[in-house]
Amino acid sequence: MTAELRDQLLGREVHSNLPARLDRLPWSGWHWRCILALGISWILDGLEVTSISLIGTLLQKNWDLSDTE
Repeated sequence: MTAELRDQLLGREVHSNLPARLDRLPWSGWHWRCILALGISWILDGLEVTSISLIGTLLQKNWDLSDTE
């Protein structure tokens, strides 16, 4: 590729109707499964953080851990 051709291609605007086509697509079962999976992951992540924070002090006392450990 020559420098002149590269400069012509880089200066050119690309027009696409892809966003409009994506907006016209219907909401499908795949979308619901994805939302459900993300919601379950979010809930489980919060549950993990909550459970670790609740049992952390108990483990610290039982295992003789310092605050930094």
